[in-house]
Amino acid sequence: MSFHFYGNTKALQVLQQSIQTGHLSHAYLFYGPAGVGKQTLAKQFAQAIFCQGENIPCGHCIPCQKMLKNIHPDFQELGGQNTKNSFHVKEVRAIRSDAYIRPNDGEAKVYLLNGVDNMSKEAANSLLKVLEEPPDNVVFLLTCPSRSAVLPTLVSRCVPIEIFPVTQPECIQALQELSPDTTLEEITRASQLCDGIIGKGLELLSDPEEIKASQTAFQILESLSKGNELAVVVALSPLENSRPFTKKVLLFLSNLLRLALQAKIKKISIWGLDDFIQKQSIQSILKMADTVETCIGMLEQNANLKLCVTWLSANLPYSI
Repeated sequence: MSFHFYGNTKALQVLQQSIQTGHLSHAYLFYGPAGVGKQTLAKQFAQAIFCQGENIPCGHCIPCQKMLKNIHPDFQELGGQNTKNSFHVKEVRAIRSDAYIRPNDGEAKVYLLNGVDNMSKEAANSLLKVLEEPPDNVVFLLTCPSRSAVLPTLVSRCVPIEIFPVTQPECIQALQELSPDTTLEEITRASQLCDGIIGKGLELLSDPEEIKASQTAFQILESLSKGNELAVVVALSPLENSRPFTKKVLLFLSNLLRLALQAKIKKISIWGLDDFIQKQSIQSILKMADTVETCIGMLEQNANLKLCVTWLSANLPYSI
């Protein structure tokens, strides 16, 4: 087998066994946080179902090439709008009608339905009908962030495939392979902030807003390391202009403080944070983390942005 996917050994073993034994379920539910790779793995599994090579999915046979070029006639991908009730019943009804028509190229048809948590109630019930009595030559691949967001009756008719965030070394390896022109420093910084979610890591390397927010979070920590009130005020000044940007920076800052606390307790080194970790006590890091979380809560309750930033500046324990 040659699934190209990072971590998630258990999920890969389940999918590999399905292919190797030829005992495919009629439906699989891929679930996990946004950006964790649910859609990527589901498409690789679809490719493996169609593959006619020896090292499945081989990537070289005609069905694999059609999948890689998004032109396989027996594969359909729908959904993914990520807004409530955006997956409509008419789309599911069209799938139901098509599912009972024989495949064009091979022995199976595969339908990838992204964001089934966004199905309308009518759409979910319509899908349930075809899952209760599925055609023999059809496989449904469903994705969603959480099993609890989907009708229990739908979940019960699927093989659950949970996708987890990867470790930081796995994340660094993935980002190096997927973003080869990026420096190791940038990749390491992204891996620290993305919580093992590779899709989020790629955003941190390519999206200007994400890059600016992550850099600002690091600059705030650097200012706190100096133990200087003016440095903290200057580092926080970009937060006064945009509520979404400020919340993004604070979430990154919360992640960094969590990493710093873990490193302080375990007495380990973390790139870019060593100076901060060395100068701060466990108590001061905990106070900073609590202050940042409180400020995030204030923003979520629609408190005045500038007052929130002023409060944050006054309450961060910058003195060492």
